[in-house]
Amino acid sequence: MEQAYDFEIQQSAQKVFDVMAPRISAEEMELLMKSYEFAKEAHKDQKRKSGHPYIIHPIAVARIAAEELKLDLHSVMCAFLHDVVEDTPHTKEELAELFGDDVAFLVDIVTKRKKDRYENTKQVDNYKQILDSVHYDIRALMIKLADRLHNMRTLGYKTKEKQLEKAKETLDVYAPLAHRLGISKIKIELEDLSLMYLDSVAYHEIVDGLKQMQSERDSYVENVRSVIADKMEALGIKCHIAARAKHIYSIFRKMYRQNK
Repeated sequence: MEQAYDFEIQQSAQKVFDVMAPRISAEEMELLMKSYEFAKEAHKDQKRKSGHPYIIHPIAVARIAAEELKLDLHSVMCAFLHDVVEDTPHTKEELAELFGDDVAFLVDIVTKRKKDRYENTKQVDNYKQILDSVHYDIRALMIKLADRLHNMRTLGYKTKEKQLEKAKETLDVYAPLAHRLGISKIKIELEDLSLMYLDSVAYHEIVDGLKQMQSERDSYVENVRSVIADKMEALGIKCHIAARAKHIYSIFRKMYRQNK
């Protein structure tokens, strides 16, 4: 089993390196790999609720940062290292010495503050820290979104209580933040994943309905696309026509909240 995990871990990390390779120099690649190796060693004895080695999570966050959000080198390094200060004995000062002040700064911003006493509640103070990160550096907020996205993708391993708590938090805070930042793809996925836990019956009804109507919808969209393309060609206008289906949570809001 451990050998299978080792292979999966290395393959996942390599995908991050492959995505970043065209965007960074050979020296920067060495630094990126060094941040990965440091995180892997720091988390080596830790497991996730699923039983998987913990390092799988930072790798996944780094991949979202690199591939889906197309963030810079230091942001992806921070994604690898984002839980090191919070969950291991390593310090911000140590990261600064090894990887530079900017990476240490980003890790420090995304690290949840452990307090003996919270100003409001733990949850509210964490929200405040997320919003404060915008003031310091927008990259930190992007990393928080990548972190939350992977946590939502793997939420099935949590207790029912935690699933509902995280799903509501995501719908109330993280999805609107992604919307404000114009990251519609991540906003849509966060909303759909949240709905899956908050109202699984409605979620699966909509999913099943969409599957049953797939060919009919595809045919209708193609007919409309063809008509528009012919009209544009006749007018001598070059264009690209794209279409998208309304996502699950958007359908839910219209059907169940607006009684459509």
